[in-house]
Amino acid sequence: MPSPHSVLAVTAVCSLVAPAAAQLGWQQYPGSHPSARHEAALSADPTGGGLVLFGGSSNSGLLADTWRWTGAQWLSLAPANSPPARYGARMASDTARGVVVLFGGFLENYNLPNPIVPLGDTWEWDGTDWNQRVPTGSPSPRWGHAMAYDSLRGRTVLFGGTDATNPWLADTWEWDGNHWRLRPTPTPVPGQVNHSMAFDAARGVCVRTDGLVLAARATWEWNGVAWRKAGAMPAASTPCFGGRMVYDEARRRVVWYGGADNNGNALPIGVWEWDGQDWTPRTTATAPPHRYWHMLAYDPASGETIAFGGRDDSQPALQQRKSDTWRLAPVYPASTMAFGTGCAGSLGVLSIDSVDRPWLGTTFHVDWTNTPPASVVVLVLGWSSQVWSGTPLPLALGAIGMTGCSLFAAVDHATPLASAGGALQQDLVLPNVPAVLGLDLFLQGFGFDATANPAGLTASNGLALRLGGL
Repeated sequence: MPSPHSVLAVTAVCSLVAPAAAQLGWQQYPGSHPSARHEAALSADPTGGGLVLFGGSSNSGLLADTWRWTGAQWLSLAPANSPPARYGARMASDTARGVVVLFGGFLENYNLPNPIVPLGDTWEWDGTDWNQRVPTGSPSPRWGHAMAYDSLRGRTVLFGGTDATNPWLADTWEWDGNHWRLRPTPTPVPGQVNHSMAFDAARGVCVRTDGLVLAARATWEWNGVAWRKAGAMPAASTPCFGGRMVYDEARRRVVWYGGADNNGNALPIGVWEWDGQDWTPRTTATAPPHRYWHMLAYDPASGETIAFGGRDDSQPALQQRKSDTWRLAPVYPASTMAFGTGCAGSLGVLSIDSVDRPWLGTTFHVDWTNTPPASVVVLVLGWSSQVWSGTPLPLALGAIGMTGCSLFAAVDHATPLASAGGALQQDLVLPNVPAVLGLDLFLQGFGFDATANPAGLTASNGLALRLGGL
């Protein structure tokens, strides 16, 4: 059970002035961009780093260019091979194989009775070059479909879109790197076009919503076996299409942005977030101009959601397509970083760490390793790693018999926990107290270990927490 001392440690400075209410903010990138376009494909690049962008529709026609967003700038790439120019393709980042998967889209050939020609080719970006894959079977040529990578099962999931004969496809396909497989869907689902999908890693499901649909707009979830109707779409009172979704890994939530009415006029829909039950609108400190059919992707390196380009048909013809880049991130981002080195105990060097980020209003899990058997460990929390009671830190503890150990964190609060030995997890409650947003909290673990040293006490490394707001 979480200790009340853990809560007190975070609320100890509540007399500070609280910051502004908005916890998310957009920031416009001021540098050079790819040309104005909409319906390009954008995804995280697991090998090359940053994000990779391909194609789309510009004022001068369809594009076949490849760009990389590094987190600081856009770089035009010149791969030896490239998919043909297209509009409406979709991409997903296969992190297990280190590639970005691209499928479909369409090209325009005005020499044909129907100038829109759907594409059904599969390409993979390896961080340097595009490689066409030619599986024995694949989804029908299409555009306006949705794709997301299911990291739990190692599959790229594709749903819906439109092809040459069916304007509302409702088929589900999965790509394992060698084969496309049509997946049976026990629960019938309506077809969708120009919708969006993201994989919610925390809940292990693909979430999709939006689009031009045959039935009432809704949010659906795919668990690898069946689709489940999970709720209404965001801004349900304002029908829209062309919005985009991503999964924010740092904050563990699905994020939606943008959309337009059926005439292509971008709407003031803004940012919404899905928690598995409901969509919640989020106030942002700033906001980009309204848009739809934009590109949206989460950058794992920076922890930011990147929006680029898009369209707004309420603008004059040559201004309908956009070329601006915006970064969405918490006003107060959370981070976790281990520092220093623990000292040896009877089972090895005592250490603490966490895969969590310390967001206020959540429970932060501290992972202990090499804890002494049948004993007690103590988690120390402090507001400084530089000084404690006038004594500079880190402080070597050999003088009191703790050979090779150091004090890394001020001892402002402490909470004990029984240890069976080896490994354990401790819950640290981080109450939603705005006064501590952006502050640093430092943790260190100590274990009673009679055979470790003359003092019978070992110390772990330090753990620095930057307290953030969701």
